[in-house]
Amino acid sequence: MLFRCLHPEWRLLLSVIIFGAACAWSIEHWDQGFTVTLYPILYFIVSSVWLIVLKNKVNNFVVIGVVVLSGIAIGNARISARVSSFSVPKTIVSVEGRVLRLEYRSGKSPVRLYIAPTKIGAKSENLPDLIRVITRTKVDAHARAGTNVTFAAKLNKPKGPIVPGGYDFARAAFFKGIGAEAIAVTPIRVFEETKEMPPGLIVQAREYIESTLLSNLDGQKAAVAVALTVGFRNHLTIETKEALRRAGLSHLLAISGLHMGLVTMASFYVFEMLFAAIPAFALRVMPRKAAVLPTFAIALAYLLLSGASTSTVRAFLMVAVAMLAILADRRVVSLRSIAIAAGLILLFWPEMVLSVGFQMSFAATAGLVAFYERVSAYMRNRNLTRPKSRLLKVLLFVLGTGLTSVIAQIAIAPFALYHFQTLSVVGVISNMLVLPIMTLVVMPLLLATLVFMPFGAAELLAAPLAYCLGFILDIAQTTAHFPFAIIQTAVMSDAGFIVAVLCFLLFLVMNDWRWAVGAFSVMILAFIFGKAEPAEVLVSSKGTIIAQFPSGGEQPGGEVMHISGGRHTSYRARSWQLYWNVDMHLKSKKLIKKCDRMACRFHILGRGAITTIRALEAVKPACASGDIVILPRRYSRYCKGSQLILTLEDLENKGPLGLWFGDGGTIEKKWSR
Repeated sequence: MLFRCLHPEWRLLLSVIIFGAACAWSIEHWDQGFTVTLYPILYFIVSSVWLIVLKNKVNNFVVIGVVVLSGIAIGNARISARVSSFSVPKTIVSVEGRVLRLEYRSGKSPVRLYIAPTKIGAKSENLPDLIRVITRTKVDAHARAGTNVTFAAKLNKPKGPIVPGGYDFARAAFFKGIGAEAIAVTPIRVFEETKEMPPGLIVQAREYIESTLLSNLDGQKAAVAVALTVGFRNHLTIETKEALRRAGLSHLLAISGLHMGLVTMASFYVFEMLFAAIPAFALRVMPRKAAVLPTFAIALAYLLLSGASTSTVRAFLMVAVAMLAILADRRVVSLRSIAIAAGLILLFWPEMVLSVGFQMSFAATAGLVAFYERVSAYMRNRNLTRPKSRLLKVLLFVLGTGLTSVIAQIAIAPFALYHFQTLSVVGVISNMLVLPIMTLVVMPLLLATLVFMPFGAAELLAAPLAYCLGFILDIAQTTAHFPFAIIQTAVMSDAGFIVAVLCFLLFLVMNDWRWAVGAFSVMILAFIFGKAEPAEVLVSSKGTIIAQFPSGGEQPGGEVMHISGGRHTSYRARSWQLYWNVDMHLKSKKLIKKCDRMACRFHILGRGAITTIRALEAVKPACASGDIVILPRRYSRYCKGSQLILTLEDLENKGPLGLWFGDGGTIEKKWSR
């Protein structure tokens, strides 16, 4: 009975899901001393569960074991290959290296460079593959991709999660080869005595397209056009990104299945019509199959020009599978193609399973394909055909756009609420207004611009393109300011997130509508009851910025965040507001802080105080008063009587830190890393 309700491709889907879970497990626990000796134990446990629960054939006993062990082995091998012996120096050092990418950002944002270092201080060996440099100093006008530069900088480790249990930016940097983040303290100067190494053809093409679009379009219209074509988002302002996010249109900036699908679809039909118009060719070769090769070449070129992000690679692999399906006379889009694309990505980049982009991209695509597979099957069983009336076709297109937005929002809901605590509500309206323009006008215009750009004809298409992009930005700004434009929730617990994701996966592999309704109902319950209790106090990784969301004590007032230190408009402050489900438009209050040359004392509402110690003389008074104390490790032995001792070294290595205050004066702490 159970197997008759399963999707025909359930074995492939389940294998990829288990493979991804094994990759995630191995990456998360790599540093805890797990070795090959654990693999047979895992093999036995998982395989036994497989046999007991599913009662399937014996060959699945072997298959599932191979899948699990392969995922663990590939995850471990991937990390082992990236581990470097480079240690970040604690002093300002000179840096020499080759520029791979130089980003001039919007407004007053600092210039950002990505540099492949050749020398750091006196060291020229065991260097990281890449350094991300942030500079407000002068950058040499001749600096560009391929030039060798030198400067002095303070190097830091890549920053980890902003909040306990949050997204680990340091892990993402690790897999990109970014071994350090540098803050330049001197101007970026180009070596005069070294010969410039020209960048690759793809890099030159992307920069040429970027500069051409920026010169022919104005302001944020140009920024959006650049993001849609070559994937550079550094020209977008924070206001534009926020408006697109609140309006549910941020997916337009991530070059994904929508963009790749539109480009390849237009290319495929153009080549098919072209081959069909040549009788001598069409009588010998099917135009439909002949169009596959040039369409695949265009899809590959778009992949390279767009920067090959996770969502773009996924879309390209799905296009490749679709092209093979056309050649083999098979169904073009199916969950099989999604599973194959996911499996191939995880085979080469297993760390992607932990990235937000991978999770949301595949969730949205898989949810849409699974839903429309069921709709197509229903129409076939009822002998329903598409309407012939043009008015009905237009109406169905508009309704289909809205339905697609709803399904995509439901599919990504577990991931959006878990990682960001927000979900756009007006996304259905904005997508219904924007997607037809994007589908029928913007993407064809951008494709034509790319084709005719080498001939100097880009400016001819600039006016209609600017008008359409302006319309999209206007829609985003308008809908983003609707009341209740987004749902903002408290932090979702790991257990609630896992239950919601399992329900979504159950929806994918089950064909029976009763299972689908049941899974959706349980997923809603997981959202409602799967909330985690957030920390009451957050401490930054340097102990200089402390925030509180009061839940009791002398002055409850827990409707706003209280913070001391740092900029209240910084990314950290916004992330902490999201963590506590605070209205982003409410101004934060200040924690009372008193500082002298020896220490800083932060007054925590109803919880005493946190003292950051700078000098040994301040240790005994602070500890004797019962404060929570932050001090250098070498001072900790002199501290007696404090509620909690935190060392600066632990904050630097494990922070930021969350504190929970229990009954009886107990304090629970949780590090971000």
